[in-house]
Amino acid sequence: MHGDLKITIARFTVTDSDTIANPSLGLDMATNMATSIKKALDDLGGMGVISIWGPDQVSLSSCNDINTCEQAARTLATSIKADIVIYGTVDVSETRSTIRPLFYIHTDSFYRAPELVGQSELGTPIEIRGAISDPSERGRADEKLSNRMKVLAKVIYGLSRYQSRRYDEALTAFQEAATIKGWGDEGDTDEGRHVLDLFIGSAAIVIGTGKLAPDKLALAQQALTQAITLDDQYARAYVALGYTYFLQSLPPITATGDAAKLTHVNFELLDKAMDLLQHASRAKDQSPLADIQAKVDFYLGQCYFVRTQAGRDTTYDESYNRFQAVVVAYGDNANPRIKELAAESHARLALIYNATRRNAQAKRELEAAIALFSGQDSYRYDPMRVKRWTKMLQDLQSRPESTPTASQPLTPTRTASFDDARVRITGSMPLES
Repeated sequence: MHGDLKITIARFTVTDSDTIANPSLGLDMATNMATSIKKALDDLGGMGVISIWGPDQVSLSSCNDINTCEQAARTLATSIKADIVIYGTVDVSETRSTIRPLFYIHTDSFYRAPELVGQSELGTPIEIRGAISDPSERGRADEKLSNRMKVLAKVIYGLSRYQSRRYDEALTAFQEAATIKGWGDEGDTDEGRHVLDLFIGSAAIVIGTGKLAPDKLALAQQALTQAITLDDQYARAYVALGYTYFLQSLPPITATGDAAKLTHVNFELLDKAMDLLQHASRAKDQSPLADIQAKVDFYLGQCYFVRTQAGRDTTYDESYNRFQAVVVAYGDNANPRIKELAAESHARLALIYNATRRNAQAKRELEAAIALFSGQDSYRYDPMRVKRWTKMLQDLQSRPESTPTASQPLTPTRTASFDDARVRITGSMPLES
């Protein structure tokens, strides 16, 4: 059922070459966090079925650094079908110890949440000055971890709403999580809360595109800009902010679904979107499983498509290359995390082929898009997209074939959209009530 979640808390990995720490430290820390998160979720109430597996039931296969931890969390989530995995590392020395709490959101669990899935830090690392065996220092650390579980409980509540496609409630939960103090290690600073800003911005984007609410896109812009201010190497925030500017650059779409011509594009905002997306590729804070480059290619493909559609570029070559790069990165399910992006890329390649009178290729791309949104996990995807693509395919069946040579550039010969350009380009549609 949508809204039901399976949460796993794994034993923390302790790096302790001098055997200073209690051998059960990693298990004890995870057990305390499991107790804290369960209480925090019980206090919130109002959710679906929340199943919590503690560290006595599961463990990460290998968690030596932040990259191997993320891969281990993904492997664990896949094997036991968990939606969220909570874990972390503890680096112990005689004079100072560092606790780094992390959580992983599984790709297969959330629809329309490309920037939320993967590994995120649960606030800044917690520093312990002195021996970790010191009761007062350990108590301070446990208190901070318990407080962050309250934040994470709100995030989980929001994710349960996100999974149910109740995006307004998800946004409210993320905003409430951001008001809870203690996300950073010292005092009530905003340090470490860039992850929450990303969640707020991502939910606002979905609402802003689905409910035709420009104020939500403005909220997304504000939250994501703040995330980058707090961490100027945060690639995910650059991707999401770039997409926000892309959406804002497009002409408005009416409540009846009619789209204004793409010739009325705000190129200043579109250029800003492209700059941010290219910056995301260079940003240092990129988790290996976040697929930043594939997302950058997809959204830049959108931008280049609009430039050509609006007459700024003469061919669709750049857009084609970007969407094709996403399809190659997907590699026939070699990277299932970007399956949805691959399907959307096939659909946009169909638009390009249609616009350049390559109907046979357009049909092939639409069939590929529809096939990727079928099968066992089809429930995750919005059925309206498949219906639209099927209608596009039917429209193509009645059109005469044209066979440009392979060497001919992808030059527009007709409008690329079939009936509602902006909805096609953005993939946005009315949200479920």
